[in-house]
Amino acid sequence: MKHLLALAGSALAIAVPLSTQTWTQQTPATTPGPSGFAAAAPSQNGDVLLFGGWDTSSFIAHGDLWRWDGTNWTLQSPATANPPARWSAAMVLDTATGRVLLYGGIPFPPRANFGYPELWSWDGAAWTLRHPGSVPGGTSPSGVIAPAMCYDAARARTVAFGGRDLGSSPTGETWEWNDATASWSPGPTGGPAARYDAAIAFDAFRGVCVLFGGYDNSTYFDDTWQYDGTAWTRVVTDNAPPARGAAQLVFNPLLGALVLHGGYQGSVYYNDTWEFDGVDWYQVFPQTSPPSGAAENQGRVAALHMNTMTVVAYGGYANDHTWTYGGSTAKVMTYGRSCRGSVGYPEITPAPGSVPAIGSSFTLDVRDLGTNPASMLFTIGMGVATDLTRFGAPGCHLYANPAAFVAIPLPVTAGRATLHLPTIPAIPPGAVFECQLVQVDPPANALGASLSDAARGVIR
Repeated sequence: MKHLLALAGSALAIAVPLSTQTWTQQTPATTPGPSGFAAAAPSQNGDVLLFGGWDTSSFIAHGDLWRWDGTNWTLQSPATANPPARWSAAMVLDTATGRVLLYGGIPFPPRANFGYPELWSWDGAAWTLRHPGSVPGGTSPSGVIAPAMCYDAARARTVAFGGRDLGSSPTGETWEWNDATASWSPGPTGGPAARYDAAIAFDAFRGVCVLFGGYDNSTYFDDTWQYDGTAWTRVVTDNAPPARGAAQLVFNPLLGALVLHGGYQGSVYYNDTWEFDGVDWYQVFPQTSPPSGAAENQGRVAALHMNTMTVVAYGGYANDHTWTYGGSTAKVMTYGRSCRGSVGYPEITPAPGSVPAIGSSFTLDVRDLGTNPASMLFTIGMGVATDLTRFGAPGCHLYANPAAFVAIPLPVTAGRATLHLPTIPAIPPGAVFECQLVQVDPPANALGASLSDAARGVIR
């Protein structure tokens, strides 16, 4: 065991295989109606909010707010008036304040040299105008049409990049919104080329905003960038989705990956799905996917439904379809592989009906574990797989973050191990955790340990 604890500064990381999910079309009793290029974001209570969008059948822009609760869409009734109707706006959840922030957009039909540079916030009951904006730029971003926007939870800042200005020219500006001071400040230069309709999301495990693709009125991009609050860095990958604009990009903490879907390149409308693990892109092939085509795909938007850990995709300029990707009501999934110990391959499985919750016990079923002392390696957040071959344990992987795990002694009785999740502020509900069982096992290998597969879950 002491050898495992010494790995913190010398881990050799490899990618964890991503799990394949599927898209499922939902059949809600009510919908917001046909809507393309709306703004979508998680809500304060873990549902999904949808605002605005455009409908080519009636040639209008929407100006209402809807909430998806995992089963149905419900029209919200704000205590104050909604912001003006618009499409091509951006919306994020500020997890520090619990406010949903809406920025940018234009009316439909578009009007020359007109857009909405103001920033609004939604507190769950009412809209508030937080910043009037300025055109062109000056005290706020000039890219008011189709900007890329993500909330950096590590720094409590909302990051806006690119978009089109009111002359329809793409911009390459980076701006940050500080909700505590209700002010915009310009960010660094030297990042991605000017563009709009880029896809962006915050990778909560790696603490960066990840941006993919976009369009600059002549070129569709297929590059990947990340922003850490100081500078933009190009991420060179072995694989990448085809170049496109207006794709949906959502980080799913249960998968530990960003999910990219859809988008278009000229008259080609994609319905493929990719996952990005911070190092490379992997195309996944769900059994079912939303259809392609302009009416179905163009202007579809997506956000994470945090209560079920599903990616929720909605609309397209001529449809009102709702699709979900991934998720689990059990809130726990196992992944990876165990390595041979002296009595077999130890494996862990969440016990039926056992759900991780603060202040309660979470039970795992254990198989093929010996009688020597065992510990659960527990960490908040997601680590990377560390190949232990160089440490004398060929075929073994440490999945918990070697710099952050806590080793909890874990008695195993009748094939079951019980892990108690303490009530402490450092482990809030909604946090993602990983755990892996390790046992002292001198006959197994030179490291003297056998390891199970891993479990990843969301704490209630």
